[in-house]
Amino acid sequence: APLARFLSNCATDPAGFSINTIRTRETEDDSNFKATYNAKLGQFYSKITEKRIVDEDGIVGYDGLNTIKKHEKLATFFGGYLDGLSSIASNKNCYVYVKKNDGNYTKCYLCGKISMDQIVIKLTDDDFDNIDIGNKVIIFDTEHSIDSFEQNVKKSKKELFYYLGKSSRIENK
Repeated sequence: APLARFLSNCATDPAGFSINTIRTRETEDDSNFKATYNAKLGQFYSKITEKRIVDEDGIVGYDGLNTIKKHEKLATFFGGYLDGLSSIASNKNCYVYVKKNDGNYTKCYLCGKISMDQIVIKLTDDDFDNIDIGNKVIIFDTEHSIDSFEQNVKKSKKELFYYLGKSSRIENK
């Protein structure tokens, strides 16, 4: 009965739903951040945390709007709406830049809904072979603007990244 009452209250009053509302660092090692935000220099960098080849047709992201085919290549990088990145930028033709092993950067499109702590991007066959885990991801800096986000979602950088400087999971400089 208490669970049913709680769930019915959540259905009528979203404020009653309190899961995932506290921003804490439980096991993160402060000396090993996976992303860096520098408000003074207008920079936000992350790192590739995983890459994989899809083993069967399916969907990607929370909302299931994006389909993915067998053998397509995906990668994830650290940072999500828990860190202040608005999920409004999901599924809107937004892109980031990923450093390849030869030192050049390649444009990679977001693929699926931004989750709590990671973002999924689609890689080409060539990019998959030339990007390793740990490679730098530029969300934005002075040479790589966030135009794709601002234009495609019709929101300003400030609206898209409102809580970014307050994240305890991203190194703030």
